[in-house]
Amino acid sequence: MSRPLHKPHRENNSLAIHLHSLALMGDERWAEAIDTLQRMLAIAEHPKERPIIYQNLAGCYRALERIDEALAALDQAERLSPDQPDIIFARAVNLASAARIPEAIAALKPLLPGFLKRPRHPQAEDFLRDLRRIQKKASSPHTVHVEYLHAQIDDNVELGDMDRIEAKARRMIELDPGRAEGHFSLGNAFEEQERRQEALEAFLTAEALQPDNPPTLYNIGFCYVKLEQPAEALPWLERALQHDPEHRAACLYLGIANEQLGRRQQAIEWWQRALQISPDYYAAQDHLHKVGAGPEAQDAPPSPNNQQYRKMAPLVKGRMRQRQVARNGSVTLTWDPTLGYVLEDKENPHNFSLYAGGPFFQGTPDDDEILDIMGAMKLFLTQLYASNTREVAMLVYYADGSIFNYQAQFDGNERTDFTTDGRFDVTTVPLLFKLRMDSDLITPLGDPMHGVLIYLNRQRKPGILLSTLGMLPKK
Repeated sequence: MSRPLHKPHRENNSLAIHLHSLALMGDERWAEAIDTLQRMLAIAEHPKERPIIYQNLAGCYRALERIDEALAALDQAERLSPDQPDIIFARAVNLASAARIPEAIAALKPLLPGFLKRPRHPQAEDFLRDLRRIQKKASSPHTVHVEYLHAQIDDNVELGDMDRIEAKARRMIELDPGRAEGHFSLGNAFEEQERRQEALEAFLTAEALQPDNPPTLYNIGFCYVKLEQPAEALPWLERALQHDPEHRAACLYLGIANEQLGRRQQAIEWWQRALQISPDYYAAQDHLHKVGAGPEAQDAPPSPNNQQYRKMAPLVKGRMRQRQVARNGSVTLTWDPTLGYVLEDKENPHNFSLYAGGPFFQGTPDDDEILDIMGAMKLFLTQLYASNTREVAMLVYYADGSIFNYQAQFDGNERTDFTTDGRFDVTTVPLLFKLRMDSDLITPLGDPMHGVLIYLNRQRKPGILLSTLGMLPKK
């Protein structure tokens, strides 16, 4: 028999409000996060909680470019927790974000070696060198904030937030029009929205500012192909391939451009070259097959994990005594709250998941709580690189059938691998949401906890299944 999952009330429970604030920050809903953090200040019971709340407030204000308010929040944090290097460093960063470089340099000095007995910060010396270079006018005074936006864009790209990328890229260009990164990011945002003429213009501007950058060269060629201007595409794709001879996509689109020009044999040669680089490249196989120059395209052979999954799935299902099933299009989830689950996708055999560690705890969250879970995980995955996290993976299935896959691998506190496919819109409640965490994080559900979280929207009553590998909540 599964146990109910008791939900804290968001209006008066400090932990629920804290998680809600993290979710809002993860989804970059900065103004709402500020309101929630201020509510946390009103109910914070322990003095030690307040400095981090003020630091989070400062981070939200910085994102909104409300630097004076960010500095005021840091004043409060430092008053409550004096001589903390992170707070002192954050002050310097905020001042630099506002292009107040001399003040930022002065704020950093207490963190440098040899300055009385004040605590140091590991990034202080490198940051000071950067600021002095800016002060000598080797860079724009807005460099720090431009780089801050660029770092955010890297995460937005991984999560598919194209509207945010476009807004931030435009702000980067406004602050420093001579840097290629803003124009390149704007081109990416336009391309993902299939605004290809605008994308092409942005990429051409980026290339003029930073010549011979292979991704820019490739994207220009790609846009020309999509705009059905193959003659213009060829030199850009060839240049991209000169800089990166293993660029299989450049070979693919060189083939497509030649096909558009009626050069069948040249197209075949480019697609064959793409297969020399990557023998399992499905797109190149498919193009060769369509022109009668190759067999029907084949998916890559099953991975060892896939083969193991195929062996284990019927065994796990056979052990289920309280089997329940939920479906969303081609995706089927079979689970038993005392045992585990099997997630299958008929249209994509590489998309699977199997878990047999139960039991599960069950509850019924509302839509806002699901959004909090998703937003908090975005923050965790993109900003909080926990040093003891080994693996995090997320799948979201939407009503319109599109699928988002997110997997990040960690070694200590360093992210070593990242893959994503599809789109992720945290403001959309999915039909089926699955989150997997393999970690040593201390949670109320175990010390440590290893678990699987599955969200099911079954008819009108959504449910949540939480596995803790047999561990029970602490009394």
